[in-house]
Amino acid sequence: MSVLEYKDALLHAILGLLWRQWSGLGVLGYESLLRHDTFVDPEALLLVSAGFARYDQRLYDLVASWLLRYGRLVNPTRLKALLNKAPQADEASLSYLAALCFKAGDKRWGRLAERTHGKTHDKPVPLFYAQDGTPLSYCPAEDAVALNYGFTRNTFIPQRKYRQNLPVTNATLLLRCRSLFGVSSRADVILQLLFTPCNIPQLVDLSGFARSSVKEVLDELEIAHAVSPVGTGMRNAAYVLTNAAELKQMLQVEPPCHPVHWFNIYNAIGLIWGFVSNPVLSKLSEDTVRGEMYILFKKDIQPRLFHCGIPECQHLSSEALSGLPALLSTI
Repeated sequence: MSVLEYKDALLHAILGLLWRQWSGLGVLGYESLLRHDTFVDPEALLLVSAGFARYDQRLYDLVASWLLRYGRLVNPTRLKALLNKAPQADEASLSYLAALCFKAGDKRWGRLAERTHGKTHDKPVPLFYAQDGTPLSYCPAEDAVALNYGFTRNTFIPQRKYRQNLPVTNATLLLRCRSLFGVSSRADVILQLLFTPCNIPQLVDLSGFARSSVKEVLDELEIAHAVSPVGTGMRNAAYVLTNAAELKQMLQVEPPCHPVHWFNIYNAIGLIWGFVSNPVLSKLSEDTVRGEMYILFKKDIQPRLFHCGIPECQHLSSEALSGLPALLSTI
């Protein structure tokens, strides 16, 4: 398989995965969720969608429309923290999506919308691409908000092609937990502890929140006997949720269910995409490309996938990267 063929197959698989994930959160589309044993990470999903959904305008506009309905349950603070850990993310596109939420009245999105607002643009570029990478430049009526971020596109018109209430499934657990406990680190910490004991470093990694924020939540929960430490006095003691069974019943968790580190998976995908999108590769031999891919895998991709929570991804080898598009089509 040539680099170009691999790139096409990878993009198709990524878009399919995004469709399935957003479908799990209530977007009405063609793809249905394959995994029912985990919950979707809305911030990680939005971060990766800001870039890859530009290759599918229908998906992009449905995501934007979903945000106008459910954006109140998305955490812009956590989103900014994840953005700072994902240098390959499409920050301008993400800021544009934030601006749509801000314009609709959710002021929490203001700082994220300001990150690239009004920056000097020599010439606006099309927001959308065909799946072969060709820019889609035809815009009968330009979107004024998009122009502020250096993009040309047709005027965005919200579509109500989403469920009016969140589906009561494992996919929406984090969003539904936030509707109960607030859109803060509290809901995220509680949901992680719902499935497995975690120490503070693990909760910081899984939730994406600062250590101080996680520690404050645990202290407050411990005061109310909602959590208890395992091995009191030990460094980095794990915490357990004292009424996990009752909370699972209230949230209608469907077993089996376990957390997946989606941010690590999407970050790894972004790194691979950035590599295969480099036009220089067409001038290199297959052995050179394979060698560079091996270095990237060992240095950046494998460490991200090792603790992702999906065995098929955890045990992926550099030799098996050619089968990544097929693997993504199964999760």
